[in-house]
Amino acid sequence: MRDLYLRHVNITVTDGGLFTPDEGTEWRLGTHAAGISKLYYVTKGACSITMGAHTYEGRPGALFFIPAGTRHSYRILERPFSKYWMHLSFTPELELSPGEPIFSPVYPEKRALDAVFSRFCRRFGGERISDFLDVRAAAFEVLSLYFRALVPERVADALPGGRLGEVLKYIESNLQVPPSNARLAELCHMHEAHFTRYFKAEIGATPQSYILKLRLERAGVLLRTSHLYVSEIAERLGYYDGLYFSKVFKKYYSLTPTEYRRLYGRTVTAR
Repeated sequence: MRDLYLRHVNITVTDGGLFTPDEGTEWRLGTHAAGISKLYYVTKGACSITMGAHTYEGRPGALFFIPAGTRHSYRILERPFSKYWMHLSFTPELELSPGEPIFSPVYPEKRALDAVFSRFCRRFGGERISDFLDVRAAAFEVLSLYFRALVPERVADALPGGRLGEVLKYIESNLQVPPSNARLAELCHMHEAHFTRYFKAEIGATPQSYILKLRLERAGVLLRTSHLYVSEIAERLGYYDGLYFSKVFKKYYSLTPTEYRRLYGRTVTAR
């Protein structure tokens, strides 16, 4: 289910930058568990970071990933000290295997990390669309470098789909006959009302809104990449009333299916 989780995950960078404390500034915090995930990349000096029962020393080039909810503490060991940092939130939430933290510091390719964090610092806080996209891209790239450098067996089962994994997979396999909330709740062994609240908290949309989004996005893909008639695409996604399908599609894309295909897809006569 890990691949399913990763296909749906969204990352929001809430804060970040380059931290270079002067001689009178401390970077020390006792054991605590934060509600956000953290990335620390040491560039000068040395620090000590404790996660669970494990204490790690970070020297230039060390990249730490501390998932939300992990009890940890940190302090500076050697000055001058500096580090790049990011605070992240994941939607759906990052669900980790129980037990000790699996995340130890790694030492990815330094030139790549320096370039990504430098770009991140230039773009973070910018107001252009490109700034926002660059910041998100930087977070994904740093995490990619981290997990690429982590020992493979340490990654196994680290990012499960959680209880929603089977539900998301079931939805994707049944877009032609969309499942009810009751059926989805049954898959999770939960009461329908509780499941609906749980799903919205994890995914950011109600089950039926999410299903509608998937159906219309699948329709968009088929319009762009296939020679199927519009009516055939509608039927594949469980819409047997062509006018209703066009109405729902236009509400989502602000274009009719035919207009959408004309702009973004192949030239096909639609019926």
